[in-house]
Amino acid sequence: MKIRQYQNEGIDFLTERKYALLADDPGLGKTAQAIIACTRIKARRILIICPAQVKYNWAKEFKKWTGDLYTHHIIDTSTEKLPTDKQVYIINYDLVIREKMFRQISKMGFDIIICDESHRLKNPKSQRTRKILGKNSLVYATKRMWFLTGTPVTNRPIDLFPMVARCMSDKFAPHNSYMGFAYRYCGAYKGRFGLVVTGATHLHELRDKLKGFLIRRKKADVLKELPKRIIQRVEFDCTPAIQATIAAEEVLTQEIAGDREPEHFKMGEISRIRRAVAKHKLKDCAGFIEDRLEEDKVVVFFYHKEVKKFLEEKFRAYNPIVIDGSVSAKERSKRIDLFMTQEKHQIFLGQMEAAGEGIDGLQHASSTCIFVEPSWLPKDMDQCISRLERMGQKNPVNAYILTIKNTIEAEMMELLEWKLSNINVILNDNQSLKQGEKKMAEKKKVFLEEKIDIMLEGQTKVCELLTELLEKLAHPPLVTTATAGAKVEAVEKVEAVEKVEAVEKVEAVEKVEAVEKVEAVEAEVLPENVSIESVRALAAKITKADKINGKNVCIEIIEKIAGAGKKLKDCSQEQLQAVTLQFEEVLDV
Repeated sequence: MKIRQYQNEGIDFLTERKYALLADDPGLGKTAQAIIACTRIKARRILIICPAQVKYNWAKEFKKWTGDLYTHHIIDTSTEKLPTDKQVYIINYDLVIREKMFRQISKMGFDIIICDESHRLKNPKSQRTRKILGKNSLVYATKRMWFLTGTPVTNRPIDLFPMVARCMSDKFAPHNSYMGFAYRYCGAYKGRFGLVVTGATHLHELRDKLKGFLIRRKKADVLKELPKRIIQRVEFDCTPAIQATIAAEEVLTQEIAGDREPEHFKMGEISRIRRAVAKHKLKDCAGFIEDRLEEDKVVVFFYHKEVKKFLEEKFRAYNPIVIDGSVSAKERSKRIDLFMTQEKHQIFLGQMEAAGEGIDGLQHASSTCIFVEPSWLPKDMDQCISRLERMGQKNPVNAYILTIKNTIEAEMMELLEWKLSNINVILNDNQSLKQGEKKMAEKKKVFLEEKIDIMLEGQTKVCELLTELLEKLAHPPLVTTATAGAKVEAVEKVEAVEKVEAVEKVEAVEKVEAVEKVEAVEAEVLPENVSIESVRALAAKITKADKINGKNVCIEIIEKIAGAGKKLKDCSQEQLQAVTLQFEEVLDV
């Protein structure tokens, strides 16, 4: 595995510093640089803090770059007792804030703590920022702390403040307080609803001070060193729920086969498992996509309709552009134009067969594509990636393939990755008309495998259609011999019952809401003394201060944090905290 020149520069930058922020563009190998830097300083105990979706990927990368040099432990629950004989501990941000777990890891003593996707630490009042960078936090439980993010943080200087305040306080004096930093580098001013800190001022001074802390390389800076496409497989854990689903499908195959040979029914089983696995990993996929959206517009490819429905709903706040088989050619062109030209459309959702061909324009909006489901036909995935590799693309394309380990997805990935990496090199190699026997053998091998894949994909589609047909046959519509008059009478009775039930449901909901309001006032106190009622009180103050626009300001803040159409009652505890912070900034509390 080759280390490129710019990566060596990044490794040196990390090893020479106690605190450092590696802010390279996505796809430039920040994870590899951090891991190799750990080996260069001979770190003996390391803590990785990262999003839950990439914990297992960190473990895989450590194995890839260091072999058996380090043993690792992935922390999956907040109540587990940690082993003391490992060198690398990997935990997600949500577990760090749990008091019992926090006490354990804060006593262990680390040579290095690495915070991946560190833009999650931009809110100085959030629990995760306090646990990692606040008073009596993890920053005091380590000899070094490095931060990794692909987000161009210098576009919004206030996001840097928590790291600057803890890691570079002396260098930024006298502007090392929140207000001092905001006025100096964010052009802060008193707005109608409080202090506005979204600006950027004295940037040359800020960059000079950050030189000893931050290093950032863009793809354009190191383009000559990069391949045309960067393909990365991201593995999620195979949970007990997924294992149980797979086992159930295997039992179902035995039942369907009866006295016949079960192997003849394996394709149907594989088709069902493929669909079930896709549903199980959607939550992890959504978290991974959200992190990429911090960096760039994102193109997401899927296979099943259920997956499209989930993603479309989950990312409604990002105004997704969707193309599947139901969208006409004329309408596709309009939707691609919207994705290219309008900033509000941050995510493109494409069904692989529909969006893998005849699509042009994605390359002008994004260089990041994510497969939430791999295809069994590598040609399909190659075509999807090629939608972003067309004329006008200024960067190498980052392609992420999201899979669950120890499942059918994982089994097909080794061959799939080899093909995706080499398909252009082998099949489009026209540099010379004279080709050796080895090269021709490679071509024949690929052509043969492609034919097998096409047959396999065709079998899979047939099995999926048969599965749907069997489901419909197993649950046929009810057939009745009643007369038309009896049918009408039955319908009227049902409608009457439904009306009564509807009234009862409304009354029940009103009673539940009344109880919830009482309970919210009496007992629902969220962490850090944030309750729904306290947030509503802040909203009332804003509305009173500005009777014309105050209410709309509150609604915009809530929907920006929780999603379009969401209300306070829909917010999680962390979202309530974020809303509180925004309301307080508006009121200048």
